[in-house]
Amino acid sequence: MIHNYCCPPRTVIKCQITPLTNTFLRINLNFQVREKLAFMLNFPKGSHEKVEDFAVDLGPLLDQAWAQYALHGAILLMPWKEELLHNQDRQSLTREMYHIINTDDPLLVLNILCRSRSGILLPNIPLALEAPFLRRDLLTSDHRLIEIAWKEESNE
Repeated sequence: MIHNYCCPPRTVIKCQITPLTNTFLRINLNFQVREKLAFMLNFPKGSHEKVEDFAVDLGPLLDQAWAQYALHGAILLMPWKEELLHNQDRQSLTREMYHIINTDDPLLVLNILCRSRSGILLPNIPLALEAPFLRRDLLTSDHRLIEIAWKEESNE
């Protein structure tokens, strides 16, 4: 509850953090990520459905890839929701167009999913390889992660 001399008591105050860019990176374990991960680890066909079962063995590989990104500072993440992409401001006459990038780099996706907590990604946080972390679908507009995803995509 915020009390202010300018507002009567119990006034609802809303705030929204608007992104600096209209480009977003979507991070989830989609089919392409699971296929690449299974291929990378030489798993038999069809075993990519249960990434949780073999994600624990990836710890050293994920730590090595994460160190190469050299990220510093916190990164804001939000859960994927379709309504996030639509302008909720009813007074605005224009609708912004958003560009969604889906990365299929398994090491980047797993690192972000396993290192983010409560909507914040801290570069020095340890991995959490439990299934609830791996099953999330996240979205970010942070330019550092978008640049990493573009670099990884162009290297293929």
